[in-house]
Amino acid sequence: MICPQCGNIVPDSHGVCSECGMILRSQDKGTGAAAIRQGRSGSEGVRADRGSAYSSTVFVSRPAASSGPETKEAPSEPALETRKGRRAGKPHKVRRFMINWALVWTVVLVLLLLAAGSAYVYLRASDAGQLVLARLGYDANAEALWALGTEYLDQGYIERAIMSYESAYDLDPNREDIYSKLLMLGEAYEAGGYYSKAEELYTTMYKTIDPHNVTAYRLVASLLTSQNRNMELSSFLKMAYDATGDSSFSRQREELVPAAPTATLAAGKYQLSMKDNEQYKTVDLVSAEGYDIYYLLDGELGSVLPEDGTLFEKPIELKEGYHTLRAVALSSELVSDEMSTTYTITSPVPLSPKLSLAPGTYETKQRVWIRYYGDDADSVTIYYTIDGLSPTSNSPIYTGEPVLLPGGRIHVKAVAVNSYRKVSNEMDVELKINIPFKRYYNPSDTCGDFVMLQTTRETFIKRYGQPLVEEDIVDPIALRCIRLTYEWGYAKFMTSSNGFVIYDFQTSSSSFTGPRSTKVGQSLSDITDKFRDMGQDYNQNGDRSIYWDDAEGYAKLYKIDNHNSRLDYVYYTEDDGTVTLSYSLTDRAVTQIRVQYHN
Repeated sequence: MICPQCGNIVPDSHGVCSECGMILRSQDKGTGAAAIRQGRSGSEGVRADRGSAYSSTVFVSRPAASSGPETKEAPSEPALETRKGRRAGKPHKVRRFMINWALVWTVVLVLLLLAAGSAYVYLRASDAGQLVLARLGYDANAEALWALGTEYLDQGYIERAIMSYESAYDLDPNREDIYSKLLMLGEAYEAGGYYSKAEELYTTMYKTIDPHNVTAYRLVASLLTSQNRNMELSSFLKMAYDATGDSSFSRQREELVPAAPTATLAAGKYQLSMKDNEQYKTVDLVSAEGYDIYYLLDGELGSVLPEDGTLFEKPIELKEGYHTLRAVALSSELVSDEMSTTYTITSPVPLSPKLSLAPGTYETKQRVWIRYYGDDADSVTIYYTIDGLSPTSNSPIYTGEPVLLPGGRIHVKAVAVNSYRKVSNEMDVELKINIPFKRYYNPSDTCGDFVMLQTTRETFIKRYGQPLVEEDIVDPIALRCIRLTYEWGYAKFMTSSNGFVIYDFQTSSSSFTGPRSTKVGQSLSDITDKFRDMGQDYNQNGDRSIYWDDAEGYAKLYKIDNHNSRLDYVYYTEDDGTVTLSYSLTDRAVTQIRVQYHN
């Protein structure tokens, strides 16, 4: 048949045009010219039934049997079909299909969407997918970046590996296995020659991530070793050992740095020998390898070796006292561990002196000797007192001569001092000598016809006449003071509840009588015979203590120079002040008498 759309000749058995795909309908077979042009027999009858939209069925009937004698004719199409295997005489069904392209494209689109969704889930949710994204340069998780960095490192792309590792670290710096991951970054740094970055990274690892893991310490030690930074390596190895307790660090350090120096004198307490007259102990410092040694003896706080030390060249002298000795050995730029030791150097203390007279009461004058029984007797000095004070270096030195004791209650005291200036315990022997003795200077002693702090200005003028000059003076002892000047000297008065009373008097005239009838012009012995004198000898400065009583007062002779001296007698007043009677002497003769109150 002929396709009405494109004009293509299509066999009757085809229901679809092979050129345009149009579905063709079968047409009734006629018996005329049309049928002959179509190649059909005029005796054939064809019935076409309308089929579905997608197919049509053509039924072909067998020709009716002739009643006459059979004649041979050319076989018809049905007969040909029969030869092709179809059963003759039965109708034959032919299906023709049509394609729904809208449906086809819909299905294809759905499949594409499903594939895209699966690909998205694969890339975003799986480790393998994340690695693919990372390889393509898209955002990926830290795990994929660590894996990609390892791939780059294995392939020799150092810079890419570092960038990938750093990005991974920035994304997740707190993951549980970050220590092992950072080891890979450190490996990449070292492979790329970025040693300072590697060292900084390892330092961060042992400082903040895991201070007890030795791996980062060892990597830093390896870097320092490879760069010949031995000074830093020495300090680092010590720190690593202290932090981890790994003995390999201490062994490595021992092989690297010099051994610490040693001292020939062990630490401890030592006493100087009196017999050998030792003034100090000595100590030497030794380096086993023969390196230079720098030391500090009693160095200031914060002193650093070897910078602040002294090069050891001769034995070190340790005098009496407590000493700290520190030292290091120095080889090139390497410094050993510090040696530190302490010493306590003491000098011997002398024995306490002994008195030849036992404590007790005696009815007659007594002479005593002071004895010393120590082995160092030849080198000790004995200081003693009988005036009541404890002996000092300003007290008289005992020369071995007997000491005459005065009357009254006496305390003989003495100490021994050796060549190291060490002082013994004090000897104190109390004795009572029942013989007469004079009184201390006291408030009942008058000077001329007046009494200190009692005689008023008016009474004094009546007794001694009008002064040459009367004037107000400034003295911190009172708010207002007056000075009366006479030919023989002066008198000073201060305000009190009784008016102006005398508090200071001075005369250089022999016509004026002082306490206990003492006068200008008398000798030193004339004066001391008037008051109590314990009989103590002069000290090495030329001074002499006359007596001392904590409750009553004291008296002492002071040497001013070879010609001049001053003798003071002092008593204590009820208001905690003092009244001092002073005698100025030249060549042991009195030249001036003064009585003065001090508050």
